[in-house]
Amino acid sequence: MTNLKNTYSLQAFPTEKIFKEFKPVRGFVVQGTLELSPDQTIKLAKARRNQGDDPLAWKEPIIEPDLGPLLKAIAERFGYDVRLLTEGKGETGLAEHSWVAYAHDGGCPALVRWQADQGQLLLSIGVSPSSGLTVTILADQAGVPTLLRVGDILAGLQEDEAAQVDLAVPVGDTLQQVALTAPTTDSVFGPGLEIFLPPGHELNALRRRELERLAYAIPVKLSMAQTVGWADAQKPLAPNGLRMNNIFQGALDFGPDEPLSAAIMEQVLGVGIDLATGLMEHAIAKAFAPPATEKFFDDLCLDREKELLDVELAERRGKLRQLTRLADRLPGIAGRTSLSFGLDVPRTPGEVLRGTRPVAKIVGGDLTAGDDLLDILFEQMRMVWRRVGGGRPGKGQPKLRLSGQVHLPGLAHLHGDAATCRQRIEELGQPYYGTHLGLPVRIDQRLIVWRDGDAQALAADFFHLPATGDTHFTHLQRVKIPGS
Repeated sequence: MTNLKNTYSLQAFPTEKIFKEFKPVRGFVVQGTLELSPDQTIKLAKARRNQGDDPLAWKEPIIEPDLGPLLKAIAERFGYDVRLLTEGKGETGLAEHSWVAYAHDGGCPALVRWQADQGQLLLSIGVSPSSGLTVTILADQAGVPTLLRVGDILAGLQEDEAAQVDLAVPVGDTLQQVALTAPTTDSVFGPGLEIFLPPGHELNALRRRELERLAYAIPVKLSMAQTVGWADAQKPLAPNGLRMNNIFQGALDFGPDEPLSAAIMEQVLGVGIDLATGLMEHAIAKAFAPPATEKFFDDLCLDREKELLDVELAERRGKLRQLTRLADRLPGIAGRTSLSFGLDVPRTPGEVLRGTRPVAKIVGGDLTAGDDLLDILFEQMRMVWRRVGGGRPGKGQPKLRLSGQVHLPGLAHLHGDAATCRQRIEELGQPYYGTHLGLPVRIDQRLIVWRDGDAQALAADFFHLPATGDTHFTHLQRVKIPGS
């Protein structure tokens, strides 16, 4: 069995450098299944069965993949020394090419920074508890030729249809031959393209040109038989018809001679990058569980049934999901999402959420609802996220900058601070690691909010990179009110 040896730890990954300098233009995802021996299959089934009956004692099993065949195939394709790839210390045996691996406990999940000539690529490898294998790769503009060369090797990790399309993809001033296979997995429930190509038909010139532009950028299914669409009334596809699933909402069909516009093609490429980034996040995240996360999931297993009958907690969880979804839609630099939340946030324990609802207060002699502590927290999260070199994410700095000065009303100095909400940011005494957009980040700050009269404050730990606006929040918790 071959695995990455003596690699750098995931904590050593240069995340801030990547966020500042790496600009992916294409992402490719492969999902397959590891082959397990009968004994290993029985062992895994036993662990999963016992985990369902006793989740506190039976934790998720660790599955290590044999990366030998993959590393050997890449080495043969590019003329690398496979032993150097296994070590992952930067050398490949080829000038102007480097391969630096970062792995959890030297094994899996793993991240690889790959440089081929002037191109930069980021490769991730992860395994789910059910022996599912996920491999993603992101490439900048100069790295696209390398992605196209390695795409068929990665695609070989998943089952595919018998259909194969040979494409001549323009790369600079040359044409690169690419063999595109179609996975057997259906893309109806995930982003992807489906082309109806029944026996006796070949790709027409229009579909061929489009696939040459989108090769190894989005899951493509070449269907030899009609499939059921999202809506019962959806018309069947004609030969060479194209169905776009979940690129926009639902499904969108194009006739055999109906081209994809340049704007739609760019949208497809962007969705491919988002898909790769999201799966990287799931592959890497469990290697960086925040403190008390294990206890948190243990408590969740024990308390979930009790909370189903708690009206306050049901409303609070709905509120938390709503705020998280709204925050996830905030655009980042160049349209890239730059604000993320830990996998634990939507599952915040009930003891943390209880007591965050608005409380009654008197304003001008009238009884009215006070501030919602979750609203306060998420508003302050947005304030943290917007601190990007003094401006908003995606906004350039003005050439002519004017300063301002605040003047309070004339009688304001006679009154105390009338605000009922407080917030503070503190440095963590014991920083830890999490994942943002699939990359390791150092969680080293804590945002704390509270209202006058609260017994405890509500807090969230976070990572923030002002240069790019990249921000990650995790571990909602109750803490002492500062100064109390």
